[in-house]
Amino acid sequence: MVKAVRGADGLSKREIARQHDVFTVQGEDEGALHGPGADPGDRGELGDDLVIGQPAQDVDVEPAVEMRYAWLQNRLFDLAYSVKLLTDEASTVVDSAARVARWKSEIESLKQEALGYQESYPQLVASLERYWNPNGGRRGAPDAANAAAGGPRRRNRGQTFDTPFANGVFEAAQYVDGSDPQFTFIHYKAGEARDVPLLKAGNVATPGEIIPRHFPTVLARGEPGLKNGSGRLDLAQRIFSDAAPLAARVMVNRVWAWHFGKPFVATPSDFGAQGERPTHPELLDFLAARFIQNRWSLKWLHREIMTSATYRQASSPRQAGLAADAGNSLLWRMNPRRLDIESYRDTLLRVSGRLDVRPSGPSDDLQSPQNTRRTVYGRISRGRTNSLLKAYDFPDPMQTAGARDQTITPLQQLFVMNSPFMHDAAAQVAAAAVNEADDPARIEKLFRTILGRDPVRAELDRALDFLHGGTLEQYAQVLLSSNEMIFWP
Repeated sequence: MVKAVRGADGLSKREIARQHDVFTVQGEDEGALHGPGADPGDRGELGDDLVIGQPAQDVDVEPAVEMRYAWLQNRLFDLAYSVKLLTDEASTVVDSAARVARWKSEIESLKQEALGYQESYPQLVASLERYWNPNGGRRGAPDAANAAAGGPRRRNRGQTFDTPFANGVFEAAQYVDGSDPQFTFIHYKAGEARDVPLLKAGNVATPGEIIPRHFPTVLARGEPGLKNGSGRLDLAQRIFSDAAPLAARVMVNRVWAWHFGKPFVATPSDFGAQGERPTHPELLDFLAARFIQNRWSLKWLHREIMTSATYRQASSPRQAGLAADAGNSLLWRMNPRRLDIESYRDTLLRVSGRLDVRPSGPSDDLQSPQNTRRTVYGRISRGRTNSLLKAYDFPDPMQTAGARDQTITPLQQLFVMNSPFMHDAAAQVAAAAVNEADDPARIEKLFRTILGRDPVRAELDRALDFLHGGTLEQYAQVLLSSNEMIFWP
C-alpha cells in the first residue's frame, strides 16, 4: 500500500475539489481551478496543502519519491488539461498554438523524469502514463476513425479509473501565477508552509498585507496564532476546544435537520447576527452540551434523537394541532419529509427489480438508460448538472450549500408522467404482477411491491375501476408517482 497520508490534517473544500480534479477528469468543464477567464496578474500566493490521488499498491515508497510523485501528478494534470482545453475546443486565447507546444514540451520533459522511476516504482509511472498518452492505445480510436471518414467527432465524456486510490495530503505552498494575461496556473512548492497576503477583491494582481495564520480571534481562548506547519491540525483541534460550544451547536443543528426535515436554526451555515434565531434554543443548548459530554459521539446523538417520543410521532395531522400551530414549529407531529432525489431514484430502481447494488467503482452517467447503480455513484459535472437531479433541488456543485431547497415544480410532474425512466420502472413492476390469477391479485401484488402493504377495500375498488379503461402498467405508474411513494411515512 502506498504510504500516502502524512499527518492528521483534514481536507478543505478547496482540496476536495482539487482531489476530484486530479483523478476524476470528467470533461472540459472539470478542473476549472485555472484556465482562460481566471484573474490574470503578476503573481499571487495561496497557502494550502497539496492533495493527490495515487494508486494503492503493495509497495512502500520513499518519502522523497512520494512527494515528488505528488508534484508530478498535479503538474502533469494541469498541463494535460490545458493542452486539451486549447486543442479540443474553439479557443479565444491569443497565441494558443505556441502555448500548447510549450506545454507539450514540458510534459515530455516530465515524462522522462517519471520514467526514471520505472525500475523501482513501475506502478507509479503507470498511473502517470495517461497524461502523456491520454488514449492509452484504447480510448479515442473509434473517434479518430470516425473523424477520418468525415463524421462528427464525439466529445470525450471523460476518463474514469477503477484502480483503488489512496488519498495523500502534503503540506505545500500554492502560488497563483498570473504572469500570463490569458492563462492562470497554480504552482505548488511541497514542504512549505507560509503566511499569505490579503488579496484585495480576490485579485492575485493586487496583494495586500501579509496575514499571519491564526484562529478567528472572536472564538480564540488566548493567543490565536497557528504555528505548527500549515496550521490545519491546530485549527481542527481549536475548533473542538476553543470553539467547542459553537461547533457542537452547528453539528447538532444539522443532524436534527436531517432527521426532522427542519433545523433549529433555519440558516445552518450562519449562526451569526445575520442568521435566523433558533426555534428551540434551550433544546439546542441541551443537546449540544450532552453531545460534548458524550465525547462528540454522532452515534449517541442519532440514538438520542431517534429514540425520543418527538421523533417517533406519526406525521398525520390533528385538527387541534393545526388550529394551534399550523406550521408545526412546536413539533406536535413528525414533519412530512420528501425523499431526496437520490433515494427516490434508488427506490424506483429497487421496486422494479433493477437496482445494481455493487459498491464502489467508477462513477456512471445518470443520463444513461443502462445505469441502474445507486445514484450516489452518479457522475457529477460541475458545469452540466444532470437534468433529473436539477429538477429535484440538487444543489449547484459549484457552490457550497447548507441545505437543499425543496420545491414542487411542473418539471417534477413531467418527470413522473412522461420520462422513459418512470415508464420503464412501471413496465417492470407490472410485468412481475401480470401472472397473478386475476385483477384483484395483480393490484395487491403492485401495492405490496411498491408501497409495502395491501390495499384497503376502497383503494382496491378504485384500482379495478381504473383497469376498465387503463392498463396495469399505467396503474403501476400511478402508484410510483404517489405521495406515499415519495414521502417518508
